[in-house]
Amino acid sequence: MVDDLPRDDGWSGHQLDLNSRIAPDLNLFGGVSGSSNANLSTVLVLEKQIGATVLAGDAPSIALDAGRPHDRPREWLAVIRPDTDLNTPIGRPWLKTHMSAYDIKRLDASHAAAIVGCFNEIYQRSYANETFNDPSALADALSQGYIRSVGAMRDGIAYAHMAMTLYDSEAIYPELGNTIVHTQARGDGLAWKVGGALTDWCRELGYTGFLHYPTAAHHIMQQQSVKQGFETGLMLSYIPAQTHAGVGTLDHQRGAATIVFEPIAQPQPAISVTLPSRWAGWIQELAAAAGLPRRWQTPDHNLPPQQSVASQQTWQKRSLARLSVTRGGQDLPAYLAALGNSGATTRHLDLQMSDPHIDQHIELAVDHGFVFCGWLPGFAHTDILRLQVIDPVVSNLQPELANPTAQKLLTLCLNEIGAQA
Repeated sequence: MVDDLPRDDGWSGHQLDLNSRIAPDLNLFGGVSGSSNANLSTVLVLEKQIGATVLAGDAPSIALDAGRPHDRPREWLAVIRPDTDLNTPIGRPWLKTHMSAYDIKRLDASHAAAIVGCFNEIYQRSYANETFNDPSALADALSQGYIRSVGAMRDGIAYAHMAMTLYDSEAIYPELGNTIVHTQARGDGLAWKVGGALTDWCRELGYTGFLHYPTAAHHIMQQQSVKQGFETGLMLSYIPAQTHAGVGTLDHQRGAATIVFEPIAQPQPAISVTLPSRWAGWIQELAAAAGLPRRWQTPDHNLPPQQSVASQQTWQKRSLARLSVTRGGQDLPAYLAALGNSGATTRHLDLQMSDPHIDQHIELAVDHGFVFCGWLPGFAHTDILRLQVIDPVVSNLQPELANPTAQKLLTLCLNEIGAQA
């Protein structure tokens, strides 16, 4: 017997006679007619137009979920898809997850396999940060403190995850990212919960801000990122086209991501950095918007030292190679040549802004095809100026950017790419 119920607020409802009962030992927390337990022959079923969640228990018992949407009276609701066969186990993982609270906790090396399992569930081993595809590598990173993770755990399964990463042990600010929520746990606000716990951990460690990289493919994420944060860069061709997100591969072109600095405490440290002649106005504008005090130093145009202090790192799945230069020397052209021969589709050059000879390194890089990418405040013991070389043929050069700063940075990058052509 199915009776149509009033439809409003984007919800459609049916009352189904399931010839089932509420398990008498299930505590409903006083939800139905003021009773802590109930035996019902019918349950109310609602489907939200943006996508219902499957909920079913072991037949003949049906568990009820409360308050959807939350401004309605405290009915206890079972939320299922209209075509769900309640005699199958399709909904049991969701029931197991949702009928008990998640444990939001800091994770260690013993959780590495669970974290990788969550990433594999969504990305099917296509995730571009290869550490999160390898339990052994992730366990090592967690043990060494190079990565610090917070997760939402339930029965040994990771249902959400976010990590703090330090690429430089002396960094003023860490990087936050590698955020994921299991498909069976979406809609519960777990991303906000693990993010809040990780931000608290940052504060506890003495950090007053962090950097993160919202994808241009996620409009809402971009908008949220500037509610308390500030865009300071745009990484074009950063996200591989082959990345699988659980609903098929992304567009055939490589995607973009913004660089965002978010303060979480005050005051911010005031540091001395060399202000490059090229992009000086851009960098000062970004720093002022973010409220980051800087003592700008004039570049030194004398001959730099003979030898560079630099290292190159490659991420094969991302097809990204990055040359990080602590101090550039007269041999920097050889490092740039090696970077160009890396075979990576996208190449980054990170220049520490404590280097007084940064002007000369920038002009050399521009001669090698580099354009502006971003200003990364406090990414080391100093700020980092990141330059990029991309392949326009495989890159989306018209990403859908939600915010004005990123849109201006895109114009800057495209103008420079056009000038290089």
